[in-house]
Amino acid sequence: HDETRGNGAVLAEWRTPARTLHLTNPHGVPFRVALINATAHGAARVHGEPTAAHSWFDGYAWQVVSCGTCGRQHLGWHFTPTDGGGRGASPFDALIVDTVV
Repeated sequence: HDETRGNGAVLAEWRTPARTLHLTNPHGVPFRVALINATAHGAARVHGEPTAAHSWFDGYAWQVVSCGTCGRQHLGWHFTPTDGGGRGASPFDALIVDTVV
């Protein structure tokens, strides 16, 4: 299943089955996120160095993901395995549902 933005550009290829989680950051701000395999090339920008601090997923570091067009709209986070992440670990994105849908 692909998710598109208002201009019809494909933003993401959803994981199958799509998995939605309710998470809260260390400041108490809640987020509903959808886990996806990858954000479409050009649809998003990844910012900063990966950090494992306060990661919602053990064994993964995160970076902020923003809109690939304006660069300002926070879309979610990109997660990469730390130290190889173990067998079968792969990068994924957690997109804020209320922002991208």
